[in-house]
Amino acid sequence: MKRAAWFVVFSCTALCFVTNSLHADTIFSENFDSLPLGFTQTAGQFHTLGVANVLVTNDVIFVTPPESGNAVDMGFAVALQSVPITLGPGSYFLSFDLVGAQGGGGITSTDVSLGPTGGPILYYQNFLLTAQDDSSGIVSNAVINVSGSQETVFLTFFVNVGVTPQYGPLLDNVSITTATATAPEPSSLLLLGTGALGIFGIRRKLLPHWK
Repeated sequence: MKRAAWFVVFSCTALCFVTNSLHADTIFSENFDSLPLGFTQTAGQFHTLGVANVLVTNDVIFVTPPESGNAVDMGFAVALQSVPITLGPGSYFLSFDLVGAQGGGGITSTDVSLGPTGGPILYYQNFLLTAQDDSSGIVSNAVINVSGSQETVFLTFFVNVGVTPQYGPLLDNVSITTATATAPEPSSLLLLGTGALGIFGIRRKLLPHWK
């Protein structure tokens, strides 16, 4: 019985710590689902650089799993850049779905970068995607580290015109979330303490001779 009570206390402690350490805050999120369909220079929290347009589409021929709802076809844009994103010191996760051209297009080359104007670059990757490639450009929880002071950064998807076909790569499900574990909240510590006291109270009441 004594071991069982201590196991309950330990389990409560672990649960409180794990629940809080796995908590992640969303810093930036865009899935384009709330946008009207058609050509545009502003796609939610992104805008094109220059006069080019992107196509917001939900055509089932173009938007295939893992995409869903609306996605952005970047075949007619040189670059798609986010609004300013503020990141404090710490670690973050960057995720996005970048899929090869669907409508009979050829190879697409896209540079993806995250960083403040003038650098330093916090993330960079080139994605050379064949038509209908729905795996090579899927990025989940790429680690972004910000050291020192707070940074105002931009997330940019630059389509290299030299190999861009009529239909471009599709972009969907972009997000930046916190990755740094957070300390247990006071409410969780209070709950843990109350639970522990309750366990020991029950022990003393029901098992007065138990040590």
